[in-house]
Formats: sequence, C-alpha cells, structure tokens
Amino acid sequence: MKRQRRASQRNRQVPTRNRPLRMENLEGRLMLAADLATFQNPFNASDVDNDEHITPRDALIVINLINLPEMRGDVVGGFIDVNDDDFISTHDALGVIDTLNNPETNPVTVADKFDRLVVTLDNIPTTLDGNLKVIKDKLVTTQKEMKQAHDVMRAELNEFLEFAVDQHVALEKRFQDLEDSMDFSFTIMEREIRETAIEFTEINAEMFDEADFDRLGTEINVVEEVLDPEITAIDNQDPVDFDFLLDDFSWDHVEDLGDGLEALFSDLEDMVSTTDIENPVESLAPEFQDWMTELDAGDTTLADFMVSQMDTPAAEDWLLQGGDDVAALIDAMQADLAENETDFVDFVDEYFTDDSAFIDMVDDLFGECVNGEMHHGDQVAIGA
Repeated sequence: MKRQRRASQRNRQVPTRNRPLRMENLEGRLMLAADLATFQNPFNASDVDNDEHITPRDALIVINLINLPEMRGDVVGGFIDVNDDDFISTHDALGVIDTLNNPETNPVTVADKFDRLVVTLDNIPTTLDGNLKVIKDKLVTTQKEMKQAHDVMRAELNEFLEFAVDQHVALEKRFQDLEDSMDFSFTIMEREIRETAIEFTEINAEMFDEADFDRLGTEINVVEEVLDPEITAIDNQDPVDFDFLLDDFSWDHVEDLGDGLEALFSDLEDMVSTTDIENPVESLAPEFQDWMTELDAGDTTLADFMVSQMDTPAAEDWLLQGGDDVAALIDAMQADLAENETDFVDFVDEYFTDDSAFIDMVDDLFGECVNGEMHHGDQVAIGA
C-alpha cells in the first residue's frame, strides 16, 4: 500500500517537474529620498494632492512617480504614501482606485456627520424660536468654527507639500508637529460637538409634535413624486427612517416638519452616543493640556489659535524651504532671536542628526561665497 501511495504521489508530481520555467515580475516598491519623504494625508489617505476630493488625478500622481521618479522634483509634491508603509508602490495607487470604485468605503468622520446634520437643521423651512433657536444657533456657530479650523489645517498641509524634499529630518519633525496640532484640533472639535449636540438632544422631543412644525397647510408644497423611498416621509412611516447624512436629502421630501425635526434629533443623539471618545479632552496628551488651558482662557476661535500654534519659526522655515541661502539663514537667526521663539542651538540639535551635519552644510554654502573689501575711486567702486 505504501509503495502504491508513493507511486501515486510520484505520478502526480510529474506534471510539476515538467512545467517550463518562466520569469515573473514582482510588484515594485520604490523608496524615495532615502525612504523618508513619503507621507500620508492625515485628513484622507486617498487625497494625494490635498484638494479635498478623491479623483483619478490622485492615482495618476502615484503612478507617474513610480514610472518616472524624477518627476517629483525638489519638493514633497504630494501625500503619496496612501497605505502608510513608508514606500511608494502600486498598492498606493490601488488604494486610491479602490476608493474611487467604492466611495461608500471612504471614512466619514464625526465632524463630517455633524456638518451635514447642522446644515440640514440650518436649512429647515420654518422659523425656530425660543430655546430651540438658541441651541440651533450654537450648533451652526460650532459648525462654522470647525470649517474655519479645517481650512487652516488644509492650508498648512498645502504649504508642507511645497517644502524641499531633501530635508528629511526637518520634514519628519514638521509633519509630526502638524499631526499633533491636528489631533488637538480634532479633539477640541469633538468636545464642541458633544457639548452642543447634548444640549439639543436634551430638548423635550414632544415639542416637535406641536402645530408650529406641521408641514401640512404651509406655503411649501409637498413633493408628490417619491424620489427616494429611503429619504422620503410617507404616512405612518417611522421618523427614524430619515437619513439626514445623505447628500441629496431635502426638506421637500418631508411631509411633516415635526417628524423631520424629531428624526434629526434622533440622528444627533445617536451620533453623540456612539462617539468613540467619551471624554475627548481627557484623551489629550499631557503636553497639550497647556494648549487646552490657553485656548479656553483666551478670547479666540479655534482656527486663530491653530494658526498661532502651527506657525513655523524662521530658522525652521529657512531649512524647510531648502536651506541654500546664507543671507536668509542669518536673517532667520536674527528674526528668531528678536522674537525669542527658538534657541538656535536647540534648532540645530532638533533638525540635524548631529552638529557636524549642520556645520558641513554651512561650510558648503560659505564655500560658494567670495569675501573681500570695497575699493572706492572717483569713478568706480570695485570689490567682491
């Protein structure tokens, strides 16, 4: 029996031994700039060019760099590390393509949900008054402040894309600072969302049954044709079936404003109750507690506060812009000393692997300078 089994196994192995050899290309993984200049967009990994939209252009940026690495130029250019593995490969382009083909998989943050819900509330076709109006106005104000803070962070990321790609240590440090600042701002926004949404959800929902919110009999006509059954209220339909997070939601699909408000109320309540962080402020790292104290004590918006926190010291900015101008370095040192924002020794220690690396760079820069003195005459002035 054993001999028969071995014979059978040998017979099965014959086709494998006779299979012809062939070459197969493995998926290429390209390291750019010593494998330190690949970054992932902290807002959305698939948004390579940071324009707030996922388009074929995001995939093409990655594909073009794989095929022609020299196309990258002298600046960071794009957030090309879509899958966050510190390499650029076809996996990064496929990550963008998958998002394009399956947009429902694109992550929807708490801030995104809150934004859509508040816009929906702000567009209600009736006049709110009393406590409901006060809280609605607070929700709208919070939403606008979040939008301003997002715009500030987008602008900082766009500036980062224009930094010199060969300043590895400085780039890593700057990107970490940006991520820390963004984490802080997201936490603050979650706190504001929770506080204002909880106030709204504490309203007695019975008020939505009042005649003031009755859609029937108002000057606004009810849409008779059902455009989408999932977002259209019909007789005897449970109001929780409203989905206010859909982009094509319209109050024109709602027969009764009271039912719509109650559904919106439920969506806000669900969003607050399912937030991952029960107390966002407590999740902050100890070094950011001072930021929290400063923000709460001051009379400024989150956006303005983030501008001040993410401001780049002059010496750091000189390095990130390329670090190839001695005069600009001296001006940066003087600016930082005048503003007392940074110690230059600390700057060297933080942004260079060792002191000799900085000294070598400055030696190279000064090597291209010519030192001399001016000789004045009656007609000409010559010198170097």
